[in-house]
Amino acid sequence: MVVEKNPLAELRPELSLFDATMIVVGATIGAGIFTTTGAIIQQVASPWGLIAVWVFGGILSLAGALTLAEMGAAMPKAGGDYVYLTEAYGSLGGFLCGWTSFLVTFSGSIAVLAVGLVEHASSFLPVLSLRRTVLSLPLGFDFKLMLSTGHGVALACVWLLTWINYRGLHLGSRVQDVLSVLKIGVLFSLVVFGLTVGRGTWQNFLVQAPVDFSMKAMSAFGLAMIPTLFAYNGWNAAIYVGSEIKNPQLNMTRALAYGTSACAVVYILVNVTFVYAMPVHHMQGVVAIGDLAARSLFGPIAATYVSMAIFIAMLSCMNAMILTGARIYYAMAKDGLFFRTAAKIHPRYRTPGPALWQQALCTSVLVVTGTFQQLITYVVFAIVLFSAITGVAVFVLRRKQPLMPRPYKTWGYPVIPALFVLSNAGLAINVLFGNFAVSLSGLLIVAAGIPAYLYWRNQASR
Repeated sequence: MVVEKNPLAELRPELSLFDATMIVVGATIGAGIFTTTGAIIQQVASPWGLIAVWVFGGILSLAGALTLAEMGAAMPKAGGDYVYLTEAYGSLGGFLCGWTSFLVTFSGSIAVLAVGLVEHASSFLPVLSLRRTVLSLPLGFDFKLMLSTGHGVALACVWLLTWINYRGLHLGSRVQDVLSVLKIGVLFSLVVFGLTVGRGTWQNFLVQAPVDFSMKAMSAFGLAMIPTLFAYNGWNAAIYVGSEIKNPQLNMTRALAYGTSACAVVYILVNVTFVYAMPVHHMQGVVAIGDLAARSLFGPIAATYVSMAIFIAMLSCMNAMILTGARIYYAMAKDGLFFRTAAKIHPRYRTPGPALWQQALCTSVLVVTGTFQQLITYVVFAIVLFSAITGVAVFVLRRKQPLMPRPYKTWGYPVIPALFVLSNAGLAINVLFGNFAVSLSGLLIVAAGIPAYLYWRNQASR
């Protein structure tokens, strides 16, 4: 069945360049900057190795932003990479990307953020702890239904932010602007005060480490890039709201470039502050690295400040993921490849309401079953692989549709997109050989979308 369009209820271009840039910043800077450095140090045990990882992660993300900007400016539609992969490889390629987004990438990330947000709040209000279980019901296959006061608050956050974004793009984007600006301000104040009045030392950068270009060292650097790229994940957020950006042919490219560059600068400066605060061997394996660095710089009271920063970062990231993710399922439904209702736009608020609520429902299931951690672990390989495939789409579309109007052409083509593609392909291979069983499980989750695709395609053709 073909979904009919209502010309009076379509997505409207309401986002300014600043709004689109703040969506990129909001979707990118989450809890990762406060929690991944310890894992990176386990792979590259030197201060300059740590900074090099974050710099290279920024370069790679910017290369991706410049690559996807060409397709975003040429096809400024809701759905982002679902649209690009459909144009380049056909409807199955786009669907599997969207299927993974709905089942894991977006819904799972929102669930992780909601639970993490409650965990941080429970340090001040123990009653919100997820460990205060009210109900625990085994479901089999290591999954179980878990309910606690913390889960209730996590679900409330998911549904409240969904409702805000349901009530209009203007409201959702304004909330995003405020949260993103607040987040950047808090992080910059940590850097400025940490490097000027904090109890740290630049001597921590003078650790001698031999220059090693062996295969073992390169593999370790590649493994260090995995948590780094997940911290950078979100740099492409603006592509999902292409049809809602004013003058997208120009502002899409700027939003991706400005937002990604701002995130890279923030990440590098924050990690410089971490090294200034303490020697790298004190960071190895530490998860709450932001809390530890703040305590070292300013004393125990600073832990409250860092917790506030993490809370704002998570809330901002969560709102951006909710706002952008729903546009993917809306685009899929318009093509007849998702639940029919997801193609509907609210006649007054001009938002994809059903898609937002369906995303919230999937997220809620992941929150109360605790499956999101397993799913995201399984799909790591698939996420990196889809990034490489999306990058290749630039080359495919230039060959397949040479006459397509391209307001922006990737700067440094073909070197920049090739860098993006080869780096992600290399990471995919590294993950594949590093944990073959987990990578295979991720591919099986993606492959499970094939029967769903065949079902919806059959329904659409009928």
